[in-house]
Amino acid sequence: MRAAAGVLTLAAALVAAGCGDRGAEPAAAQGGTERDRAAEATTTSVAPLFSSDFEAVCAGAGQRRAAEYRPDAPGPHPVVVFQGTAGHLAERTGDLPDHWRVDWQPDHDALAEIELVACAVATPGAVVRECGGYEDEDGRPSGQVVHLRAATYEVTLREAATGDVVTATTIGATEGTCPLVVASDTTEELATDDLAVVRLLAPFVEG
Repeated sequence: MRAAAGVLTLAAALVAAGCGDRGAEPAAAQGGTERDRAAEATTTSVAPLFSSDFEAVCAGAGQRRAAEYRPDAPGPHPVVVFQGTAGHLAERTGDLPDHWRVDWQPDHDALAEIELVACAVATPGAVVRECGGYEDEDGRPSGQVVHLRAATYEVTLREAATGDVVTATTIGATEGTCPLVVASDTTEELATDDLAVVRLLAPFVEG
């Protein structure tokens, strides 16, 4: 009986030791899991969209993270506007009505709410005004002259998510004011007609 008891005691000790080993495993495994989760989060996390992420829509490439444009749904349908010459477009959304725009936020993918992208591609025309009176960094007259040119804009409104064309037209801009501040190497500026762009977009954005 003592031998049997000894065997049972040894078996119990081995079982206890085994349980102790298994008890230590979750801590190590848990540490590995946390690292894996952190790596996965780094890999799969998505940074908020920037307005520049919508520029490719002007070439017909949809932004897959953009909101769907449903013209039958109540507006407004948020829009971002790009304007400039071919290959040199820049965002120009600041002159739109406030409720048409979506402002970027660092902790929220706010621009994913954008449904429409307007692209105004300019063809420069004749000089309509010479702008001067600019100063250098020291506040002295720089003698810089900026030529304000008329422009013809091919304006295309596209669905942000698909790149599909909603409407398109041509807008001419022959008048404009001289820019108050320009870069030291700027020699030309294009006339714009922001009001005409707003009138074009209104039926689609307001819904």
